[in-house]
Amino acid sequence: MKKRYLSIIPFFALLLLVSCDKKDDYNYNDIVPIIQGDIVGPEEVVQTFSYDFSMGYRRGGSTWNWTAEGAQVEALDESTAIATIKFADYPASGKVTITVTETTMGGKTSEAVSKEVTVKMYCPLANGNSDFGGTWVGEDAYYESTITAELVDGEVKLSGMGHGFIQDWWAEAITEAGVITLTVNEDGSVDIPRQYAFTTDYEGAPYRYEIAGAGTWDNCGSSLAMVIVYDIYYEGEEAGLAEQYASYLGDIPYLTADVALGAKSVSLTRHNIVKPTFK
Repeated sequence: MKKRYLSIIPFFALLLLVSCDKKDDYNYNDIVPIIQGDIVGPEEVVQTFSYDFSMGYRRGGSTWNWTAEGAQVEALDESTAIATIKFADYPASGKVTITVTETTMGGKTSEAVSKEVTVKMYCPLANGNSDFGGTWVGEDAYYESTITAELVDGEVKLSGMGHGFIQDWWAEAITEAGVITLTVNEDGSVDIPRQYAFTTDYEGAPYRYEIAGAGTWDNCGSSLAMVIVYDIYYEGEEAGLAEQYASYLGDIPYLTADVALGAKSVSLTRHNIVKPTFK
């Protein structure tokens, strides 16, 4: 038995030696890279501003070549492989194609991977936040609505947002309405940090609600317009009403305000909305 084991040992030693020889002969410089996945970055950008794009991973020794047809590559951080691209001009097609290739330390270059990005035209505000003051008309959370905005100490305050939804679809009367602070950003975006929205009455008991959301503003049409995606929350709860009851809202887990200052053509989309039978 011992003799048999002893005869096997040299055979395995030979296999190990052959294996090591093969590994030593392998040339990693011959590897042709294949880019893993798609370009990571926004699908929609605003003319004038810069945005970051990446591949979401790094490969030791590789370098990256980024191009943007209709935009400019401002910077490339080799340590993170993140490219900063500036969309200074509005392209005639409204689209910009971003392309990247990877070159290994051995000089082998991958096939290109591309991403098409939609560019929104940018028309700056003439008077900053003051331009938001007034009456906004359009669709708000599936209801034809009016939202009032006023400037208070330089901040935009909204009144009436979500009222139609909470009073009709959710069937609770508003007993106290708060004003909502809207953060207006220069790059065409808006934010509603989570905050108190209103108090309602349901079967004699008060319920406090909060609101949070984000969206965009557009000053390139006949009037200043906003599209805000948001949700309404029981005070302190993690999930909002639209998220919790999406099955009653055409499986859409958020609410949308699509409004314009002064006037807007309203086309309501109900998405087979039904009222919940429980709360």
